[in-house]
Amino acid sequence: MEDEDAESKCLSWLDAMNFKETEEFVAVDVFIEQREVVSRIEALVLVLLNARERLGLDVVSRSLKNSAVSKSQTVRLRSHQKLVHRPQAIAEILKVLAFVHALLQERKHVTQRDIYYCLIKDFRSQGHLNRTIQECVCLLHCSRMAMNISTTNRGFVAGCLLWEEDMDLQGVDCRALGCQGYAIPGMLSSDLKLRRTSADVRAIVVVEKDSVFQQLCESRLWEILPCILITGCGFPDAATRIVLWKIVSENPELVVYGLVDHNPFGVSILMTYKHGSRMMGLDMFQFTVPIAWLGLHASDKNDSTLSLPLSERDIALKETLLSTPMVPQAWKEELTAMKRKTELQAVYNAFTAVSNVSEIARKIISKRYI
Repeated sequence: MEDEDAESKCLSWLDAMNFKETEEFVAVDVFIEQREVVSRIEALVLVLLNARERLGLDVVSRSLKNSAVSKSQTVRLRSHQKLVHRPQAIAEILKVLAFVHALLQERKHVTQRDIYYCLIKDFRSQGHLNRTIQECVCLLHCSRMAMNISTTNRGFVAGCLLWEEDMDLQGVDCRALGCQGYAIPGMLSSDLKLRRTSADVRAIVVVEKDSVFQQLCESRLWEILPCILITGCGFPDAATRIVLWKIVSENPELVVYGLVDHNPFGVSILMTYKHGSRMMGLDMFQFTVPIAWLGLHASDKNDSTLSLPLSERDIALKETLLSTPMVPQAWKEELTAMKRKTELQAVYNAFTAVSNVSEIARKIISKRYI
């Protein structure tokens, strides 16, 4: 009788996941209990075992044609599904689901790289495994974090922020951590609280390069301009984007400013924070924030010896960005005028730390951003 009840619950969850062919967008559960994810895995296996007419899995399509821009201007996936019917593909999905099921039962956490080395005989490359994990995200409608799959921590945060994961503890004051700041863990707690240290804090400065981030930490930018600093060390990983989103969600009066290289890839990084990325998966679409382009701009480069010609890759990406409707018009005008590129650290290394910090504060106060 208990088995019948369990089967009934599993099938009712699967019925709820059977989307109609509409333009509605797909959502996933980011922070849910482990036993719920275990139940979803068992439900899928049960359906496959009971399959009589065909062996296959209906998975939300992650193709470019199935992605679109929502009313909130984020990159989303529609609910259109594809049928995974190749025995090899189904076997690969089941291998990952079995691995995740064991992880959850043992309450362990691993990275995607760890999984690859454990299943290296079954997957020809890391990319092959990552795509299969994304298929599992689409099937289970839960995030990688909910499956106890963490990202390799790459981001850092510093400045006027209190990081609290347990309300019984004092938390971490990110002003007191030296030049590297606080390393954002790849697995975030569902009870994580992120609070600004005072009501004077009005800005978050997102920095592309970790070397510039460290320089700003050493100069204690937040003592001149009360702010929070964050870096994803290039294109942000999932945990960095979630942390930035949580800070803004819990402190909606804060304004986010982006400090990136003066090249098309710098703009692409800003767009990832602002609108999301289809490549980052179904579980990341909601973690977007409004962001202003603080620099670098053409007007910030007084020394032409610091710049280089745009490469063919740069030019191709520039043309793509100029043809993308979501890119703000003011950003397109800056891109159109971009004939050469300049890296952030080249400009910041050419001046003293004091002048760099003062210039950032002046640009924000005088609203010299786009």
